Amino acid sequence: MNEPRSAEPMISVVIPTRDRGSAVAITVRSLLDQTAQAKEICVVDQSYRGDTELAMTEFADLPQVIYRRCNKRGISAALNTGIALATAPLIAITGDDCLADADFLSGFLQTFSDQPLTAIAFGNVLPSPTPSPASFSPSYVVKTNLVVGRLSEKARIGGTSACMALRKACWSHLSGFDEMFGVGAPLGAAEETDFVNRALCAKYCVAETVEATVTHLSEVACTDRAELVRRNWRGTGIAFAKMARLHPVK
Repeated sequence: MNEPRSAEPMISVVIPTRDRGSAVAITVRSLLDQTAQAKEICVVDQSYRGDTELAMTEFADLPQVIYRRCNKRGISAALNTGIALATAPLIAITGDDCLADADFLSGFLQTFSDQPLTAIAFGNVLPSPTPSPASFSPSYVVKTNLVVGRLSEKARIGGTSACMALRKACWSHLSGFDEMFGVGAPLGAAEETDFVNRALCAKYCVAETVEATVTHLSEVACTDRAELVRRNWRGTGIAFAKMARLHPVK
């Protein structure tokens, strides 16, 4: 008698990376140690140096882990490259400086199962547990499960692409992330804000969930806080200006 086949994984993971060296290997290891299996873990490398590629040889014998160089610049270009490679209907995204909790994937899977109209979800990004005195670790903590379905409700949803998941069909319908937005791109930030704005205008629902969590291991010097805030708010402002132009209030 043949053994029954296990259900095929419903979710893939995309990790954009640039010049983090071996740090991304920590992220990949955490994604291989999940309560729910990823169909693929797609690492998209925009590095100038070769140490990231070298670090990824640790996973060369694992067909589940896909490593791909990307000559385009910016996180949105890397996300589009990785999502195009992924074959599962759901895509989870995290950063190359994040440690995924064991229930990171199962938390997102449960969210999409419970909320069939939801196309995008964000989870917790916890700060580094041991920041140095002169630095901080950017974070985003979800207070309660929440779903919104209109652009006028966008202020109730925050989130970051460090802990994000989406339906690939939604990404295809919206023609992917706008490659002008995000770190490394001309506008420097707000790739997830622009994507969510367009999704809400297209009548998709967006959720926050307490069930999916990563820990942000990187730190930012306190002296750089003001510049980080300016960069993020500039990208956010342009994302909303774009929506105002494309969908003017009548």
